[in-house]
Parts: sequence; structure tokens; C-alpha cells
Amino acid sequence: MPQEVLSLKTARESSLIIDFYELETGWFQVFIAGEDKPVSISKSNVISWVQEQETLNCVTT
Repeated sequence: MPQEVLSLKTARESSLIIDFYELETGWFQVFIAGEDKPVSISKSNVISWVQEQETLNCVTT
């Protein structure tokens, strides 16, 4: 399984995100609590984006 998918699955399991799906174009649509629309993240930025969200989540909780 690709590292990006594993990173997003872990984020979903830890309730960091609600859900995600991969588009054919190499982008992911990521659903976050409190957001009306999904966030689009390129495959190359997924891991750093998840790490950033983890940092933000630690600061705000």
C-alpha cells in the first residue's frame, strides 16, 4: 500500500480527518470536521500535510 494512503488511514483512525479518497489525477480529497468542502492535497504533499495537521491538532487540544 502506498505510504500516502497509509498516512491518511492513520490520520482517519486517530480522528484527525473524517475520510479521504484518491482522484485519478494524483490528488486526494480529504474531509475534515468543521469544513463544508473537502481539501484537495497532491499526492506528493500528503505526508507533510498530515504531519502539519498532527502538529496543529496537538497545539489546539
